[in-house]
Amino acid sequence: MRALRLLDCFHPGDQSLPLSEFVRRAGYPKTTTYRLLETLEEAGWLERDEAAGFRLTFRLFEIGSILVDDLDVRRESLPAMRVLSEQCGLSVQLVVPSGPRAVCIERADGGRAVRVLDLEVGASQPLHRAGAPRALLAHDEAVLLPELLRGGLADEISSTVPSAERLVAELADTRHRGYSIFEPATTSGIAAIGVPVFGRSGRAIAGLSISGPRGQVELPQTELIAKLRHAATEISGRLGWQRTRHEHDGAAC
Repeated sequence: MRALRLLDCFHPGDQSLPLSEFVRRAGYPKTTTYRLLETLEEAGWLERDEAAGFRLTFRLFEIGSILVDDLDVRRESLPAMRVLSEQCGLSVQLVVPSGPRAVCIERADGGRAVRVLDLEVGASQPLHRAGAPRALLAHDEAVLLPELLRGGLADEISSTVPSAERLVAELADTRHRGYSIFEPATTSGIAAIGVPVFGRSGRAIAGLSISGPRGQVELPQTELIAKLRHAATEISGRLGWQRTRHEHDGAAC
């Protein structure tokens, strides 16, 4: 926490600060301040300039860009999510990746929707659980799966995903049909279907799902899936994604 206080020493217009100014603004002893600055430098938050001062690196900008991107996704998604929830009478969730987990950044519960408490805004789940997280994982597997596997698959969900090999096979099935299906045994009577949301680069950057009583979500639900995929396509388009003629219906949202 003391090291973070040094980052707060930067004010608008400050390009670089000398050690003496950090000492003055933070109020720490000189030796303590220098040690904390070295820690921030080693972590990549600060770098030294030609005048022996310290300046911010682009790491803070990169972190801020992630937040801005998530805010853009949330803003562009909400109108389509509300329409989808009203049309289907189901809860709609939007998630983005955060390490080996998926964080819900928005949800919509239309007037007819049965509100299910499976994933509230701000809550997270492992990427291999629930409809939206698994759809996201399947369509960005090369980037997201290694970190998930490094952390291991939790024992309490072994009945849902008993092995890494089976998970990889299920992700391949998800990509082939274009949507995920999730009916967790731990949430009695609740099911979810998820699809990916693509960004300008063509990479899956979020997951969109509908969830509700299993009787309303259980397959086959051709019309329901079509509406979910239409909403995801609309959101992806608003984020700059352009579907190419080489993409077939089973692999795109």
